[in-house]
Amino acid sequence: PCVVYKYTQPIGPQIFNFSQTSKSDVFRKPEPCECHKSPFIYKPLGHVLTGDLRIVSNPKLRKLLKKGPKFREPNNFNWITALKMCKECLRKYKIAWARRENVSTSVFSEWENAVLKKINDRISKLSKSYTKSSVAKKTLTCPKIKKFLADLHDKYVIAPADKASNNIIFICKSYYRQIINEELGSTSTYAKCTVEPQQLIRKHIDFLKLENLEPKPDWCNLPSFYWMPKLHKNPYSYRNPGPSGVNLFSLGIGVPWLKRVLLITSLIVSISLSREGGIDETLYRVKRTMKVSSW
Repeated sequence: PCVVYKYTQPIGPQIFNFSQTSKSDVFRKPEPCECHKSPFIYKPLGHVLTGDLRIVSNPKLRKLLKKGPKFREPNNFNWITALKMCKECLRKYKIAWARRENVSTSVFSEWENAVLKKINDRISKLSKSYTKSSVAKKTLTCPKIKKFLADLHDKYVIAPADKASNNIIFICKSYYRQIINEELGSTSTYAKCTVEPQQLIRKHIDFLKLENLEPKPDWCNLPSFYWMPKLHKNPYSYRNPGPSGVNLFSLGIGVPWLKRVLLITSLIVSISLSREGGIDETLYRVKRTMKVSSW
């Protein structure tokens, strides 16, 4: 058996709201803003566009944001839950071991008790050093902080900076919508779609199934439309707005083509190696590549 763990979610998804803004009110007519009253206005644009965290007046939230969107707030440790999980994993391992050796599970009872004793001794020792002062208090679960963050989301779009994703940028929401509306209305690349979203999603799911691909539940969404600020440019600029995210459209078009490119590449490599490995090696490589049926 081996000890495994998984990371908790970083604070980024709770802090950033550019994706939600793109999905909810991107087509709304930009409302008048009060950027001219803000000390954080970027004068060449006439709107707030800043990475200065002093725009966050709450000291606790500002301190958290300084750690970057990839920071993970510490979790509290539950010793009772940990012991229950250890017992359950040990029981499953004992059953699997007994099945593999074709013996009764009672054969491993003495070993199981010895391991559980060591686990209990270790938990007993560690729990004594786990005092109330070491209990983690998550900033983003505090009602006051949540309300303050919601107020920030009402006024600004919070997004990562282009080429510097660990920096947090505050953008006037009215200006953010204005840029996207201009992009959608000033190019022939995009056209208004009259088909219902669920109908489009159903169509792409059917297409993926024809390619032997089973989409995950969180893939079943339409692309979001967003842009990111470029604060490393002078004056500040932005990356051209466009659709993004893992969704049915990117997978429905990209994955089947990727499989075909891999097949062609494998054929080229196999043909070049056929002089050494012969035709059997070539056929083996082609068959192996064609087995790529899910990503």
